[in-house]
Amino acid sequence: MEEPLHQSTALVQGLVENMTVMKQDMKTVKQNMDAMKQKLQTVRRRNKIAHQFLSERLNIFNIFPKKVSHFEAKGKWEMNVGWR
Repeated sequence: MEEPLHQSTALVQGLVENMTVMKQDMKTVKQNMDAMKQKLQTVRRRNKIAHQFLSERLNIFNIFPKKVSHFEAKGKWEMNVGWR
């Protein structure tokens, strides 16, 4: 009768230890996720800035906007960029 009680106590102790380890692992996972969220925000912010910059730069090369004839557009191209 004594042996099964001892086994169950050891089993419960093992379970408690496993739970503690799992709790620590979950904390680590949460920290990693938070760090990844921060990195993602940084990347999104940089992409937004890069997109703005590029769209401003590429706007110069928009030589055929709507309602502008070919010749007007060509003149606009020469004005903005020039033939270097």
